[in-house]
Amino acid sequence: MNFLFWNINQKRLGPAISALSKAYAVDVLVLAESPYSGEELLVELNLEENRFFLPYPTTNCEKIQVFTSFDPRFLVPIYETKRFTIRKLSLNANKQILIGLLHFLDKRSHGDDSQDVEAKKWMRTFCEVEEKESILDSILLGDFNMNPFEKPMVMTTGFHATMSKQIARSGEKTVQDESFRYFYNPMWSLFGDLIDIPSGTYHYPQSEHVTYHWNMYDQVLIRPTLIDRFHHNSLKIICEIPDGESLLRPSGLPEKTTFSDHLPITFSVDLIELTQLP
Repeated sequence: MNFLFWNINQKRLGPAISALSKAYAVDVLVLAESPYSGEELLVELNLEENRFFLPYPTTNCEKIQVFTSFDPRFLVPIYETKRFTIRKLSLNANKQILIGLLHFLDKRSHGDDSQDVEAKKWMRTFCEVEEKESILDSILLGDFNMNPFEKPMVMTTGFHATMSKQIARSGEKTVQDESFRYFYNPMWSLFGDLIDIPSGTYHYPQSEHVTYHWNMYDQVLIRPTLIDRFHHNSLKIICEIPDGESLLRPSGLPEKTTFSDHLPITFSVDLIELTQLP
């Protein structure tokens, strides 16, 4: 199953989204900061062929849009806020996974303390849903507005995401007699310039003494039970539309005038084929 996430920064990028969705055979398309109504974008996505459906029932999450290449009744919202939606993906009668989709608080309007508090609240809710649904296989995907190394991303009461598959496979960490389940964060492997550009998904050159320039705000986190199903070579920061048009300027920075200030990411996970609903 192929996923694509893109924060499109209120840009009307229907043709580009459609082209990327086709090129990467996307099954679950997730957008943040979309200026479209769901129905409006659906028309653009299906101009050449009817590939996508809108989620059902109608979402209450204002910051996230979801489209699927399969019957949307397989991906049902079970908890939502303005910035966070948790969907249950039913692969068959006996197998479900949880997918949490989010657009986290941005740094320009919220301080580090607010991000700390909200990360704790969101993950407490997510873990409660996992326990209630008796589902251990989960994915978190979206614009976290934080780098993988920041405290809310790694702390046990936050997203608790590690760069190491080996550590994540241990399942959980115990601190003061309390256990906390890990997420594995594969985005670390794309952070930096040892491979092709870009060095992250979002560039922000602050006029301050401490600035990272490139940030990895757009991320996917997976529970250890899905690590062996995750196609590591499929994880990619997309820099080009299939017709050859670049999402980057000649300088290597995001072409945010024509496109978005964020770059899209895509990845694949081996999942059981969906069983036909009645």
